Amino acid sequence: MAVHASVSSDTCEKTLNNMNAVSNQKICHSNRERDLGYYFKITFSIDHPVTFNMRVPTDFGNGGVSAIDGVAQRVTTKNIYNSNLLDFSIRLERGEHVLEVIGGEDCCDGALKWTFTLTDQPLYE
Repeated sequence: MAVHASVSSDTCEKTLNNMNAVSNQKICHSNRERDLGYYFKITFSIDHPVTFNMRVPTDFGNGGVSAIDGVAQRVTTKNIYNSNLLDFSIRLERGEHVLEVIGGEDCCDGALKWTFTLTDQPLYE
């Protein structure tokens, strides 16, 4: 699974192989840690119906949204730091799917690790 991350404000775009240590400083090798906008898009396919459980421990001081296949699952304007405010579970059918996470960070660009599970299968990172 390849992950495409776009980080705005002095724009940086990267394709990632995993979602470990997710932050502007880590992804874009930048010293910027304030007033950041994030857009993450993860495209994946599944070969049979599953329950998709997403843990999105972001550092979005200005809130954010998590969506699957263009439908918002969780939305908050609260400060999010390693919390469950954008986490969700959804039943997905076989086929291609798109996970999108959008958020704003006022300070301080904490690096966190995203995880997900599919039904009773092991944890993926």
